[in-house]
Amino acid sequence: MTQVFIFTAGQSAARAHLDDSIISPVDLSKLEGTFVESTGEEDNLMTRKELENFVGDKSIFCWGSMPTEKNFNTWSRMNKGDYVICVYESRYRFISRLKTRLNSFDLAKYIWGLDVGKTWQYMYFLTEPIPIDFHLNEISMGDSPIKGFRGFARISDERIEYVIDKFGSLDQFIKDNFNVIITPEKSGVFDLDSFRDKIKDEEHFDVNDIEDARKKINTSICRRQGQRKFREKVLDAYGRKCAITNCSISATLEAAHIIPYKGLATNHIKNGILLRADIHTLFDLDLLKIDDNYFIHIDKSIDDKEYMKLDGKSIRLPINPEYVPSKQALTQRFEYKKI
Repeated sequence: MTQVFIFTAGQSAARAHLDDSIISPVDLSKLEGTFVESTGEEDNLMTRKELENFVGDKSIFCWGSMPTEKNFNTWSRMNKGDYVICVYESRYRFISRLKTRLNSFDLAKYIWGLDVGKTWQYMYFLTEPIPIDFHLNEISMGDSPIKGFRGFARISDERIEYVIDKFGSLDQFIKDNFNVIITPEKSGVFDLDSFRDKIKDEEHFDVNDIEDARKKINTSICRRQGQRKFREKVLDAYGRKCAITNCSISATLEAAHIIPYKGLATNHIKNGILLRADIHTLFDLDLLKIDDNYFIHIDKSIDDKEYMKLDGKSIRLPINPEYVPSKQALTQRFEYKKI
């Protein structure tokens, strides 16, 4: 279900930040360095170019919140396509939709600076904010009026259900009450068909090519399953069973990298999870994600009941705590789809 998030800009510092990243976009081409905190390995840093690819543009509109438990809980519930509205002086001022989010101290510091050594690092990137001007009392989102917001907030499910019952959909409510239509950007799900269309069909069939083809297939399977030493370590760590399905058919099990393979440094046991081949594919396409509490998240675009049964469940962890997947790697993977 699409959600609605509110951020306030009542204080003078926050109002100034509106000019920095809401009224005017941030030009990423002017940024230097890296903007995702290192996990201790150079390969895990995000370059400016990778950041541009991640956000999907060289100029970004964004906002962020301070690193508190409450803010994290709100921020972590944001999903692509959710509505994000700016409020100050008891009026709705800007409306946009969420593109993606990122936890980055360095990037937030570059854009907004520091406040007593902290910065608004729970960042979220937005479609171009549309100026609006409505008093809180003018917009009805439930039986009781909303009198005000404190900081970063999420409109409750009860109020959203009220809106949907009354207007038919959240989009219709936004259109009728704020006089805007904001279409969410194209889904970030990787389109494999676009690559399949580019693959040239075989012009002829030659039985003499079968042996060579089999070698190519075997090589592809081995690469997919993981390099031998890394795969054996991951197999042993998970008792030779898929961490999600408990499948024990060795030929179908693959050593999945949390941080994609970028040299031997990423072939670390804590950067690996043993997955059945189909689950590994979903994981690579970010249709199945694993958060840093080891819970499974199935993308809303998946309508297969067998896969949807996995949503909200936790993966089976190795018995040896030294082999448990890195929480930091999972967080980075969870927040950055194009890592």
